[in-house]
Amino acid sequence: MKVENILDAIGTINDKAVQDARAYKRTRYSRAIKWGTMVACVGLIITITVLTLPGILREPSGGPNIPGGGVAAPGEHPEGVDPIIESMAVYPATEDIRDVEDATVESVDENTAYGIPGLGHYLPTDLPAGYHFGKASLYETTMKSGTKYHLLRVTFTTSSDEIIMAPANEDGGIAVPDPNLFGSSFAVLIMDYEPRTNKPVYSFENLQEYLETKDDNVTFHFAYKDIFIGFSPDDLSAEEILDVVNSIP
Repeated sequence: MKVENILDAIGTINDKAVQDARAYKRTRYSRAIKWGTMVACVGLIITITVLTLPGILREPSGGPNIPGGGVAAPGEHPEGVDPIIESMAVYPATEDIRDVEDATVESVDENTAYGIPGLGHYLPTDLPAGYHFGKASLYETTMKSGTKYHLLRVTFTTSSDEIIMAPANEDGGIAVPDPNLFGSSFAVLIMDYEPRTNKPVYSFENLQEYLETKDDNVTFHFAYKDIFIGFSPDDLSAEEILDVVNSIP
């Protein structure tokens, strides 16, 4: 079982946690804190980030491609840029993170996702056997010029709905879900802007040729009509990916 699947399964807390984080103000601590405590705090922050931001994908050497693609390394954020805003912002390579005014993300249900004007219409209507709608997030970035960019990220999964509500033990504690319930998943990302990526953005016509020679499960992008689509296939075969892509209206 892949780490991405586990994170997708517990990702229901993602969007609320991100919104709460935006209002959070860090406290300045004394430099007298012991090194051991500092190391422990860093470890805790990393753990919380992994658990609360599973929907944010990152590609090596990528730009503002998909959520988090433009995030700099710790301590390297452009001056005046809010790291939380930066981690949520989605925008094309022609824009600059320093020109972002605001960025938001919200969870949406299946009916809402498929009904979002300009984005939901391009979600697949045919899924591989055993897969169903899992969760969706809508990202919106507002530039200082007033221009807005959007990304709709939908995860389809074979996991059981039982893991969405964690059951309680007899002693009142939270039970650990059965790993077998997590299943497999894949994600489709619909963008109203051209993403920046260090890999080719394929045309819809050339996609079949690419999939016939594809030997990995990394995210790829293709242009379709007036939008761009990212596909994170996980364990899907080339034939299954092609069936999903061909079901996009």
